[in-house]
Amino acid sequence: MTDKICIVTGASSGVGFEAARLLAESGARVVLICRDRGRGETAISRIRERASSADLRLEVTDLASMAQVRDLGGRLSESLPSADLLVNNAGVYRATLEKTEDGFERTMGVNHLSHFLLTHLLLPRLLGSKGRVINVSSEAHRRGRLDAGSLEEALIGPSRYNGMLAYSNSKLANILFTRELSRRYSPGQLSSCAMHPGVLATQIWNRNRNLVSLLMVLLKRHQWVTHGHLRLL
Repeated sequence: MTDKICIVTGASSGVGFEAARLLAESGARVVLICRDRGRGETAISRIRERASSADLRLEVTDLASMAQVRDLGGRLSESLPSADLLVNNAGVYRATLEKTEDGFERTMGVNHLSHFLLTHLLLPRLLGSKGRVINVSSEAHRRGRLDAGSLEEALIGPSRYNGMLAYSNSKLANILFTRELSRRYSPGQLSSCAMHPGVLATQIWNRNRNLVSLLMVLLKRHQWVTHGHLRLL
């Protein structure tokens, strides 16, 4: 991975942090996309404890804002000579209906729409490098229901909101997007894949007070994102 340019969203903790760390330790130039500057700077400091000479760059962006995603895509396109790997990892789960400033249901907006937009903004750089896109999805996609009749509600949120269904729909959208990228571009142009990381000790369930979140928090105490045990295939 020496001198490869890799971009990771949601890189301040969890899967995103571990991916960024492993890539940096492998010699890649890593762009960490984080919502909070303080947490992003802490992540960079932690990575440099293991890889002191790592080439790291922090980009602070709220993926719930399409305007900020467009700004991010513009900055990266102008400043990066290429993009070898894009890891679309950032994700949220909300037990109650919340909307973004653009009027989208927040889970779909952050988990899928932001990454859909960012990927397209970076496509020229990715195609120029014969790069790879990794979309972090979930086995929860199997519970998703996306069709012509339900698509509008999935985007803006139904009147009777189900947080787990919204999460599942966003992860199903990740997979459908991955398949469409694979249909449009051959591996010699662009490689794309979706992955299920498993139930891990991340922070995604911590911001809700409902039964599903409580069960996941209890379960994740027995899971661990261990140093060196996360691999990007």
